[in-house]
Amino acid sequence: MVKQGGRNGAKDTAHAFNGNSHDLMYRTPKEFYGNTTYMQRQAKGVLDRQGNLRLVAGVGPKLLSYPIDGLGNVRLRYPVFPVHAEGGTLGMEIEALKDSLMKMSSYAYLYEDQPMASGASTGPLNVDVDFRVKDTNTNPPGLHGHDFTLTAGEYQALRNGTELQVTTSYNLGHNHELAIYYSPGNQRYVIRTCDGLARCWDNHSTLLDMVPA
Repeated sequence: MVKQGGRNGAKDTAHAFNGNSHDLMYRTPKEFYGNTTYMQRQAKGVLDRQGNLRLVAGVGPKLLSYPIDGLGNVRLRYPVFPVHAEGGTLGMEIEALKDSLMKMSSYAYLYEDQPMASGASTGPLNVDVDFRVKDTNTNPPGLHGHDFTLTAGEYQALRNGTELQVTTSYNLGHNHELAIYYSPGNQRYVIRTCDGLARCWDNHSTLLDMVPA
């Protein structure tokens, strides 16, 4: 209906848009921006409800407005930064709570009441298990290795045959996303994929070392 009959927004009643639609939203009077040559080009012809021709500019989310007489372009949109990423106390407390829940054994000393391990046992909590991705001397990036940590629950799941996705520590400008599993036949911990590949691009061994507690 807006473009019916060959209407294209020209500045005459025969070809002006017949109102607005979702993708053709022209409503701001061009006089708002001043009678500039730029606005004369940008303005579209739109018929109002009485069929009168109006010259209007487009509306909608823009980074910068059209030039406004006496002001120029006004910025309308700004990035909104998450407060927690900028050091807000609430976000920091949430992150700390997340760590204390996901790694209870590491932060057990913070609890007023000792949390119980699975099976409601009141015995000592299981501890996290650290692993080492074997060093490689491929250049680039140079001699280095990586580490990652599994919670007691994750380690038990790994031993029971569950394949896990882990992220290694950051070293020499990069880290790795690993899919790992336990091979009961030779009792080794193995990398199935590294960053989605059969082997890490910097040639780490596919065998992992468990770091003694």
